[in-house]
Amino acid sequence: MPYYRQLSPISMAIDCLNSTKYLVLRDAYGAMETATPQLRQAFSRMAQEHLAMADEWFGLMQSRGWYQVFQARPEMLAQTMNHVQTVISQSQGTPMQPETQQFYTPR
Repeated sequence: MPYYRQLSPISMAIDCLNSTKYLVLRDAYGAMETATPQLRQAFSRMAQEHLAMADEWFGLMQSRGWYQVFQARPEMLAQTMNHVQTVISQSQGTPMQPETQQFYTPR
């Protein structure tokens, strides 16, 4: 009779969290890559649902001490939030400018 090793609850929770994180990314890429507005909305909704699932798994794991997160220092949090707000305010209503890129052209 073959021996099967049983997964621990921690291992199962980690696998579920990682799987839902992957689904969020997959759905976000799907939304970005489709040219059909209905598909873009469907992928966006799925990404939001999978993000909520990932948050639930994170909350469960954190509440049981399986996923420890260190709190950011208040000054770092404030600095990051200020930076994000600056980027958002600068990009609203302004078309994004493509960076100068050098493209490879075959000889």
